Amino acid sequence: MKRFQIFFFLVISFSGFSTSLYQLDEKSLNEEFKELNSIEEQVVESGFDDQKVIEILQHSNIQFESADPLLASGSNSDFYMDWGSFAWGFCCCPIGFFVVAVSDDADDDMKKSYWIGVLASAVLSAISSLSFSFTF
Repeated sequence: MKRFQIFFFLVISFSGFSTSLYQLDEKSLNEEFKELNSIEEQVVESGFDDQKVIEILQHSNIQFESADPLLASGSNSDFYMDWGSFAWGFCCCPIGFFVVAVSDDADDDMKKSYWIGVLASAVLSAISSLSFSFTF
């Protein structure tokens, strides 16, 4: 590791690479996060109560971007796709029926995902069967 650091230092110093672009300005960083820090303090004071946290976030001016495509699109759908249950329905329908569809442990989203997988498998099977029968 020490050799790598020395090599990296030599490459930077002889290449004319400017490290000023990558220096951290803590003062401006703290200024940027001032509002987020105040929201964090309010959330901690509320005791992480879900309803209070939602109210705090609604009253803040910060716009959060979601990594979840359903939430990012503004959809108010309560359905959440469970990909494991989908795979049971798509790949192994008979065993998945007992693992997911009849199981008391599976919630409604898991069961819906299972049936979507079964339907997707049936549609793809029908399409491939029709295309296979028309080729001969």
